[in-house]
This record gives sequence, C-alpha cells and structure tokens, in this order.
Amino acid sequence: MTDSPTARMIADAIEASGKSQREIASEMGYERPNVVSMMKNGDMRMPLERIPAFAA
Repeated sequence: MTDSPTARMIADAIEASGKSQREIASEMGYERPNVVSMMKNGDMRMPLERIPAFAA
C-alpha cells in the first residue's frame, strides 16, 4: 500500500460508505472489485471520469 494522501482518502471514503468494494465497483462501472482495491492501495489511479460515480 502506498502512503499517498489520495490513496488514504479513497480508503477512508470506502470505509465510511458502508458499501462493499463489489458494490462500489459496480456503481463505478467496473465488473470486478479488485479495481477498487487497487485504487485504495494506491496501485492504480482513479480515472477522472469515474470520480463522480465514486463520490455518489
């Protein structure tokens, strides 16, 4: 896991949402929850066009 502020913000938002990574991935238009895990861990950047769906 990276120590970037963005990765920490994503991890905190996921935890605060009360949703599963599978639910979040589906809402963002992804089929697999591992993409959300990769963003949370800082291994993948969140595409700008996916931010509104993540924020919902």
